[in-house]
Amino acid sequence: MTDQITRLFESTEDFIYRFKDHLPSYGEQLRVFEEETTELENAVWDYIQGKDTKSHIAKEFADVAVTAIGLCMQADLVSEDLISGINFVIDELNNKTLDTHYLNEKTGKITKRGK
Repeated sequence: MTDQITRLFESTEDFIYRFKDHLPSYGEQLRVFEEETTELENAVWDYIQGKDTKSHIAKEFADVAVTAIGLCMQADLVSEDLISGINFVIDELNNKTLDTHYLNEKTGKITKRGK
């Protein structure tokens, strides 16, 4: 998976380089990110209702990832930064158990016990 993340970052980087003189502003990139996120949400919802496919959801996920990478590149992050962040979140997820966390009904989030 790390290889795929690196490839996706490099492909996004190459894409941005090819269009470097025509890139949208940060605000416009943020709008596109929100649009791509909505498309992913819609694809998942449509799938749940039997109106879409898993492959479409996967493509929408990849679009969200590409636009997120583009936003991160605005802050001068490189693929190693993203992999480090992903590894941090993986460790966090792996350490969460029912003993340490619970589903907060008010927020819909998994929350650390004692908070």
